[in-house]
Amino acid sequence: MRVLQRAQILLALDQGIQDQHIAAVLQIERTRIWRVRQRYLEQQLKGALYDQPRSGRPSQYNDQAEAELVALACSDPPIGYSQWSLPLLTQVARQQSQLLQNVSQETVRQTLKKTL
Repeated sequence: MRVLQRAQILLALDQGIQDQHIAAVLQIERTRIWRVRQRYLEQQLKGALYDQPRSGRPSQYNDQAEAELVALACSDPPIGYSQWSLPLLTQVARQQSQLLQNVSQETVRQTLKKTL
């Protein structure tokens, strides 16, 4: 979505359309147009369209741990429960998997959002 919007901004700028009109049509702030224009001038087209890779802390859990979590979420919930909840899934994952002993509820949420 960002790439498309940035491409639309660049196309409109190339056609000489004023910033106010671009902002009104795309329903964005003019500062976004300024930032895209500046990135184009500094980094050319690729830099203006795409975000730079971001550094960050590497994932604490490997593919096997994530696969175990997804498999657990796809299984039937424990007896007495009609469906999984995040707290329940987190609790069971901590109990059943050596790889997920310290997993947080937020990590469970993000992993499921990413994979399901």
